[in-house]
Amino acid sequence: MEAWVWEFITDARRNPTRLLRQWEKEREAGPDPHITAALESTRHTLIKASARQRRLLTLFGETEDETLLPMVKRDLDAAGKIVASLTSNVAELEGQLEDARHQAVQLDTLRAYILAVETDLDAMDFPRRRAAVEAFGIRVVAQGRDDWRLEGNIPIMLDFRNVGDASQSPS
Repeated sequence: MEAWVWEFITDARRNPTRLLRQWEKEREAGPDPHITAALESTRHTLIKASARQRRLLTLFGETEDETLLPMVKRDLDAAGKIVASLTSNVAELEGQLEDARHQAVQLDTLRAYILAVETDLDAMDFPRRRAAVEAFGIRVVAQGRDDWRLEGNIPIMLDFRNVGDASQSPS
């Protein structure tokens, strides 16, 4: 791990104000308004499409004119595909909102972890630093010193009792 990456991580602990402001800003902003609006619109469209599908199903069951049945069936099949697609879209958008809520919990967990290991950061050797970064599934994506980002997932449940215990480090 590059020294400057570790310095960024430890700086986040030594000077948490910047991260805390960002976390608060994200919390206050709430869910992405574009996703929320798309979800509301898609749900509304799904309600209309489901009502159309029910009307077509009723029409199909009540139609006595055999010449109309193929047309009604074709429309009913098309309505079913539309409802299925919209249902899938709603589930995807709900998943995106749930991911955002999960990320907020992860940020809180990261903050708790940083506070728990603050006394041990400077004392960590390279293998323990690497283990600490890997514990969060953190991946450094970099193209030089000025063009980089950290990506990762923070576990929701952490056991801080053994933080700093070298015997707990992965081999």
